[in-house]
Amino acid sequence: MKKILLLISIFLFAAVLSAQVQNSSTEVINYKEKDGFIIIDLTINGSVAPFLLDLAGKTLILDEFVDKFKIVDLRETSDKYPNNKIEIDKGGIIKTISFGNNVFANEYKVNITKDKENIIRKLGVAGIVNGTLFKNCVLTIDKKNKRITTSIPYRPGYISIKERDKIVLTPENGVMLNGEINGQQYKLLFDTWEKGLVTSSHKMGNGNSLKMINVNIPDPKIDIKKNVVLPTIGLGLLDHGIISIDYLRSTFYFQSHDKTIVKEEAKQTLSTIVPGKMNSITRDDFIHYIFDYKNESEFVLKGDKPVVIDFWASWCIPCMRMMPEMEKMAEKYKDKVIFYKVNADKEKELCAMFNVLALPTLFFIPKNGAPIVEVGALPEKYIEIIETKLL
Repeated sequence: MKKILLLISIFLFAAVLSAQVQNSSTEVINYKEKDGFIIIDLTINGSVAPFLLDLAGKTLILDEFVDKFKIVDLRETSDKYPNNKIEIDKGGIIKTISFGNNVFANEYKVNITKDKENIIRKLGVAGIVNGTLFKNCVLTIDKKNKRITTSIPYRPGYISIKERDKIVLTPENGVMLNGEINGQQYKLLFDTWEKGLVTSSHKMGNGNSLKMINVNIPDPKIDIKKNVVLPTIGLGLLDHGIISIDYLRSTFYFQSHDKTIVKEEAKQTLSTIVPGKMNSITRDDFIHYIFDYKNESEFVLKGDKPVVIDFWASWCIPCMRMMPEMEKMAEKYKDKVIFYKVNADKEKELCAMFNVLALPTLFFIPKNGAPIVEVGALPEKYIEIIETKLL
C-alpha cells in the first residue's frame, strides 16, 4: 500500500509541477546583459549556470556540461538551429530545470553542441534557452531596468489591458507579433537573438514608420539579411517599451516606458525559526539558515544544530499523513534538531536545485556531513535516522 501511495505521489507531483497554474504568483529576477544579449541563471538538476535567452531558438547546451547537468537519454537528432547559427550534434533530456520559483519543467528536451567557435563559448555561458520553458506563465521583459518578471496566471498589474494584441506561437513556442510597418500589417517573429529592431530579407514597403499596438516608433531601422526566413523584431523593440508575453492566452502586451510605472517589489522578510515546531521556509530562508547554494559549491550546514527538512504539498496524501508525525518529532527533539518544511508547489527552485522529484522527500542533515535523503512516509525509519545519524 505504501508503495502504491508513493507512486501516486510521484505522478501527481510531476503533473502539478508541469501545470504550474494552481498558484497566483509574481517573481521579479534581475538579468545580466553581455554583448547585447540577455543572460539568465537557470537551475538544472542541482546546478546553477548562465544561459543566453533566445526565445525563437532552441534549448541547447555545450557538450562539456552534459555530465554536470546529468543529461539523460542521449540520442542522435535531426534538429537544426534556426538559420544554422549553431551546429547541433545530439539531443537529450533534462530531468528538472527551473528559472526562479514560477518556471519549472520536468523531462525537458535539450540539444547538445560540440561547436568550438559558436557564440555561447565566447559569451561564457553554458547554453541557450528558448520560449518552451515559459509556456505556462506570463513572461515580462523590462530591458530598461534589466528585469524579467514571471507571473501566474496574469500579467503584472502595471501593464494595461489596453496595450494588448494576439500572437501566433510557432511549434517551438516562438512568438509571432503583429506589427505595422509603413502602413502595412506584418507578422514579426520576436527574436531575442537579434539586437536590432526589424530584420527582413527584403524591403518592407515605402516610408519609415513602425507601430506596435499603440506605440509609434520613429525612424525605425530595418536591416536586410538575405538568409532571414521570417521577418523578425529584435531586442531593439525593448528600447521603446516593456513586453509581456502570455503564452497560455496567446496574447502579448507592449507598453511604452512613459506609460509604465514599475513598483519596487516588497523585500521578503525572513521567517522566524521556532524550536520544537515545523518551521515553514522559503528559498530565501533556506539560503540564510541552512545552505547558501548560490555562492557555495560544497554543502556546509549553517547553524549549530542538525536539521530535518520535509518537502511536502497539500495535495500529497502521504505528506498530509506524515505531517502530524513530523510535528511530534519536532517537539520531541526541540532542543537538539531544527525542523523545517518546504511547500514544493511554491518553492520550485529548491526542488530543482536538490532534485526533489517525489513527495514527501525528507533531508536529514547532520552538523558535519552531507544530507541523507529519504522518500516516503516512514516515521519509524526517520526516528531511527535522527537517533543514529544526527544526534
